[in-house]
Amino acid sequence: MTPYSSDDVVARYLSQTSRGLVPIGAFLQATSALALLVFAALAANQVRRRLPESGYADLIRAGGIASSTLLLVSASCQWVLNRPSTGADLHTYRAVLDIVFITGAAPTVATGGLLIGGIAAAAMRTQWLPAWLNWLGLVVAAFSVVSMFSLLAEPVTIFIPLGRYLGMVWFLCLAVRLAFR
Repeated sequence: MTPYSSDDVVARYLSQTSRGLVPIGAFLQATSALALLVFAALAANQVRRRLPESGYADLIRAGGIASSTLLLVSASCQWVLNRPSTGADLHTYRAVLDIVFITGAAPTVATGGLLIGGIAAAAMRTQWLPAWLNWLGLVVAAFSVVSMFSLLAEPVTIFIPLGRYLGMVWFLCLAVRLAFR
């Protein structure tokens, strides 16, 4: 089910689906948003030490703050979706679902892409990370930023999971690389 689904599909979902795991998902999303915020601050400080005159640290910090904030709003609205009064009214549910989507999808992915792209570009200049990881980061950043066009055309929503999941792969590769340095 997506915000592009018809009212009939959403109504059928509401009547047939138990939403008992929604608060757990919201909690996990909020926790990951806080972890991303901490990571962004640490990454920005690392880049500031390596490239004190560049704007990369500010881009990383801004991308991390924006992405984390959007994820926290999305997680909070997911919790609201699980409230009995929200699920009882289709129009209210659809409105909150749209807020969950807009805060948890393209803008979150795009601002996360700015974070990843800032780290990759700074690392490319300083040769701090392997070239393949930097290039992957720039590709992820491009996919992520392009995902914003999904606000104009539904077919572009394919870039949301591309940016999101490739971004997760990039973060995992970065974590492994840093763990073995």
